[in-house]
Amino acid sequence: MTTTESPDVLIDTIEAARRMGIAVATLHWWRWNGSPDQPPAVRVGKRGVRYRASDIASWIANRQTKVKPPRAN
Repeated sequence: MTTTESPDVLIDTIEAARRMGIAVATLHWWRWNGSPDQPPAVRVGKRGVRYRASDIASWIANRQTKVKPPRAN
């Protein structure tokens, strides 16, 4: 999300996947299967699907982990 972007701006599946670092097909698969791990989608019209930029940012933030330093032998 850019600094000038409203957190409730709707982004398409391609942009959502790019921000999440996953394939567009993964988002399609999650929606089709009803995956509980997917960010919430917004239906626009009969076939359109969008995502709130804030939901994508939250999804990313909730999956961040701290990388452990390598163990010394």
